Amino acid sequence: MNTQPTPYPLPSEAYRRGRLTSSAGPRLQLINDDGTSCAYGAILIGADIKPYTEDENEFSAISQKSVQFPCECVPSHVKADWSAVLVHLYDDHVQLNPDFPETPRWTEERVIEWLEHEGL
Repeated sequence: MNTQPTPYPLPSEAYRRGRLTSSAGPRLQLINDDGTSCAYGAILIGADIKPYTEDENEFSAISQKSVQFPCECVPSHVKADWSAVLVHLYDDHVQLNPDFPETPRWTEERVIEWLEHEGL
């Protein structure tokens, strides 16, 4: 078991840090020139990681974890990498996908609490 400390904060902590300097952006957009970002973009900002770099690849590898979707729109037996679930929660529940207007609304704080619950 690898017990080396990671140079990166937990995703939940990085999300909170990222939102100190980046406001919520439109769905399907990582980091925008206007200072907005999606949830994963906020995590990269909060962890001081530039997107599409080796640092992002390393961060992704360190923090890989398969989790269940915490929402009712995906069957409970379905698992995916936490970052894929995060994208679904942000794009379809926080920002609300216009193709599915009946989707239950989540706040970013609720998404962060879910990450903490998953130990992320």
